[in-house]
Amino acid sequence: MADLVLKVDGKVYGGWQEITVQRGIRRLADTFAVKLTERWAGQETIRPIKPDSPCKVAINDETIITGFVDDVAVNYDAKNHEINVNGRSLLGDLVDCSGNQKSWNVSMKLEQMAKFVCDKFGVKVIVETDTGQPFKSQVLESGETYFEFLSRLADFRAVHLTSNSQGNLIITRAGKERIGTALVLGENVLSATGNNSKRERFYHYTVLGQDKGGDWGSGATTSQIKGEAFDKKIRKTRTTYIEPGDKTTLNDVKRIAEYERNIRYGESQTITYTVNGWHHKDGLWQHNKLVPIVDLWLQIDEDRLITHVTYIMDDKGQRTELEIMPPEALDKIPLPENKEGEETWAIPKNGAS
Repeated sequence: MADLVLKVDGKVYGGWQEITVQRGIRRLADTFAVKLTERWAGQETIRPIKPDSPCKVAINDETIITGFVDDVAVNYDAKNHEINVNGRSLLGDLVDCSGNQKSWNVSMKLEQMAKFVCDKFGVKVIVETDTGQPFKSQVLESGETYFEFLSRLADFRAVHLTSNSQGNLIITRAGKERIGTALVLGENVLSATGNNSKRERFYHYTVLGQDKGGDWGSGATTSQIKGEAFDKKIRKTRTTYIEPGDKTTLNDVKRIAEYERNIRYGESQTITYTVNGWHHKDGLWQHNKLVPIVDLWLQIDEDRLITHVTYIMDDKGQRTELEIMPPEALDKIPLPENKEGEETWAIPKNGAS
């Protein structure tokens, strides 16, 4: 059985009763929550864990989260003592913190803007993909969190912001690395949940933006620009209009339309598989990896992307929840159009399960 430890100010804590660790490509800060006994066996001193302490979470000596303790809650009576500790990776500060309005009137790429923000928190920026053209001008609004600001820019470039095990900011796209262990219903899959829905999907996506000719601030006139994307699996009567809320280029609004279409498609096809333990045959289950799926019930026999991983331990033992999406959902590439069974989750013939 895998062993998870919390290292706080260089001290190692164990004795867990319950564990939940969440990591994903569509979330900025990784999170952990643990419940443990208040004292070590045979030890009389209270565990000296304090909020805002630097910490690391490790599974079998492999660090998976580097960050800070957010909350420490105690629950005790004359016979029982419990302590609950919650925390996040270093990027939790970007989720919480905001600043005064600030304008940048110089040309900078997304990673340069990210570095400007992250340097304040001692966080490194790692770029795993091309982020496209520089932004000519951007504004951090008063009260807007740094994550909201960077997330807005990332949407323009159809990239994802996430955290690695060292707490760095990763700018990335859907992963191409494939896990060798397949998810097979009736073998390693304990359970699955999914919802096939078209409620939030549309045939025609129109993104309306404002473009200004010449350099920003030059006094050039502003004109409206439009980007479009189509989802041919949806009825033509279903349309939607989106305003990005910033000065944009024609490439920006086209990219946002494609990205919005694909993300909504992916969310409509999301499945969560639960497997026993935290490891597959080659290592720890990780997000942003392709995994083969053989699921007769949902008529799936193909590679899909792990977008979110939750490690759990409680009185039922250790298990992992894997959120799965079609890989094209996290990029702006065209969606599949004529794939038999792609849109239909049905009970298989002959009652196969």
